[in-house]
Amino acid sequence: MGKIQQELDNVVGNVRLPSMNDRTKLVYTDATQTEVFRYRGSAPLTVPHKALRDTKLQGFRIPAGTVVMNNLYSVHMDPGYWGDPETFRPERFINPDGSFRKDERVIPFGKGRRSCLGESLARMTTFLLFSSLMQHFTFSLDPAIPVTNTDGKMGFTLAPPDFRVFAKARL
Repeated sequence: MGKIQQELDNVVGNVRLPSMNDRTKLVYTDATQTEVFRYRGSAPLTVPHKALRDTKLQGFRIPAGTVVMNNLYSVHMDPGYWGDPETFRPERFINPDGSFRKDERVIPFGKGRRSCLGESLARMTTFLLFSSLMQHFTFSLDPAIPVTNTDGKMGFTLAPPDFRVFAKARL
């Protein structure tokens, strides 16, 4: 949280709200949002699709009419690709030169022609909300109530576990 707030202080300051024009300069903030999408996206699966014709995919025969869903959780938590998928590490999305590194394997909204129609709006509003909250508040967990489950409940969506958070005004 400290790195994000320092970056926001340096780039945006405290006299205005972050804007989309700031995004390219808020590399760590953007990398953190991307890591959140990868680490604990809101949906473990995409919406169902149906194969329109018989096809083969990586050696598997998929008959016409078969319902297909992408397992986003599997893609985002693949140790063969990420190395340490259970570690929350925004730095994996920052190039050695300090620029943001986009990764085509982070697909919280699906992939291709049938991906979420609201993806660009969702990414924009999430970035603006997250950066504004981090600019104005410091968040902490209630020390009296230990968090024992960080995985949440897997279902059609990934529901976060119950926990108490304090928000302390910064500015």
